[in-house]
Amino acid sequence: MSDKILTIIYGTETGNSRTLAQQVAKRAEKNGVAATVCDMADFDVSGLSGLSTPVLFIVSTWGDGLPPAKAQPFFNAIAASPALPDLSYAVLGLGDLNYEQFCQAGKTLDAALAKLGGKLIVPRADLGEDFQVTYIGWAKRFWQALAVIYGIVK
Repeated sequence: MSDKILTIIYGTETGNSRTLAQQVAKRAEKNGVAATVCDMADFDVSGLSGLSTPVLFIVSTWGDGLPPAKAQPFFNAIAASPALPDLSYAVLGLGDLNYEQFCQAGKTLDAALAKLGGKLIVPRADLGEDFQVTYIGWAKRFWQALAVIYGIVK
């Protein structure tokens, strides 16, 4: 079993975050990293304290700055979570640039994880409608950071 593990947790309303999570998982496999993809709706936040490997959160913003409806319990649980000082994480926010609360769910999650003591792997990226294009630049930085953590050959 590989000691190179990445957990990808997504929150989606229309499927874009799930699609991006699956895309990252495919890239992980090419880099020799075992990736687990989980929907926020099905993930128990208490499991974060047991993870010693990096976690990537991908979440869309819905309505007026809210997380997807199915992800709301996850956000509530994060707000009440004990400290997570061993968590290494990254956040990708997806949203629509036409809204005032652009990528607010990703911003909220990033702030909550930082407040809990999590260690940021790379700065959060806020991706608009053309997320596949802007994702490419972020992905380069992300995989460079994981290369340091795991010695990944790019």
